[in-house]
Amino acid sequence: LFKKFPAKEFDEIAFGISVYDSPLGQSDILDLDDFECRNYLNTLTKSVGTKKVIKESLSAVWKHALREQMLGKKPPQNPLALIKIEVPTHSAWTKYNTAEFTQDQLNGIYWKCEDYRDEYLFQPELIELNMFCGRRKETLLHLNWDRDVVWDQQEIIKDGKKVTIYGQVNIPAFINKTKKPDKFMITHNINLVLQSLLRQREIHSWSKYVGWMFPSVRTPNKHQLRKGNENNEEESRMKDVRGLWDRICKDLELKDVAMKMFRNTFTNKANETEESKSSYDTITITGHAETDTLESSYLNKKFSPVSKSIATSIDEEYSNIIKIRKIK
Repeated sequence: LFKKFPAKEFDEIAFGISVYDSPLGQSDILDLDDFECRNYLNTLTKSVGTKKVIKESLSAVWKHALREQMLGKKPPQNPLALIKIEVPTHSAWTKYNTAEFTQDQLNGIYWKCEDYRDEYLFQPELIELNMFCGRRKETLLHLNWDRDVVWDQQEIIKDGKKVTIYGQVNIPAFINKTKKPDKFMITHNINLVLQSLLRQREIHSWSKYVGWMFPSVRTPNKHQLRKGNENNEEESRMKDVRGLWDRICKDLELKDVAMKMFRNTFTNKANETEESKSSYDTITITGHAETDTLESSYLNKKFSPVSKSIATSIDEEYSNIIKIRKIK
C-alpha cells in the first residue's frame, strides 16, 4: 500500500497535510523523540483537544511498534509519554461554569418549546428534559426507549400529599461522560415530556421503529421503516438542537447563555432545597460523579436554608462573648 501510495514528502506541517506526508511521517520510529513530536503538535494547532487526539494517535502507533517487536531488544521510552498537554484553566466557556437561568428565563424557554413542538420535531422535548432532569444534553441524546426507560408507577407522601413517581430513566455508563452509570426519576414534569414524545411517535409512525428517544428527522428511508425493519443505527439519532435553541434565544432576546446552564440551574435548585443537607445529597439527584466536581464547577455557592441556620447558630455562640463582656 505504501509503495503504491508513497508519501508526498511535504516540507511543512499544516492542516490538510497528513502525518504520513509531513516531515514527521518520514522519521524512523526508532528515532522518534519528544522534541520532534512536540514541535509537530505545536506547529499544527493551538487547540488543546486536537493536540490530545493526535498525541494519543501517535502513541498508539508507537505502542503497536513495541508489540510487534519493531523497537529492538531494548526499546526506548515512549516519547509521547513525555509530552504533557495542559488544559487551560480559562476558556470561552468558563463563564458558564456556574451561571444559571432565572425563573423568568426558564418560563419563557419552556413556553417557546411548546410553541415550536410541531415545527421542530422531537427537539423541544430535549430542551425540556434537559431543564427538568439536569443531565447533559449529549447524554440525553443517546437515550434509548427499550434499554433505558423503566415504567414503575408508585405514590409517595410529600408534605402530607400524594405525589406520583412514574418510574426511572437509567443512564448506562458507556453513554455518560463520567463513564459511571446514572439514573433519574420520572417525576410529573419529566413524565409530561416523555408522554409528548410518545404522542409524536404515534403521529409520525416511522419514529416508532427507531429506538432512540430523540430520533432524527433525517433518518434515511423513513417510509420503509416497520416491524422487522427498524433503524437503530447512529445515523437515525438526533445530533443537536442548535437551530431551535438559537431561535428561542433570539425570540426571548437571551444573550450570553448556553444550554450547559440547565445543568447548573437544576443542580443549584437541588442544593438549595430544605431537604438537601449536604453536597452528598445533591449528587444523588443530579448525577454528578463526586462532590469536588459538583462544588468547583456547578454550584453558585448561594447559602442554602441549612447553611443559613448553621451560620446563625454559630453566631449565637459568639454572642455569648458579647453578653459576658457587658455583664462584667
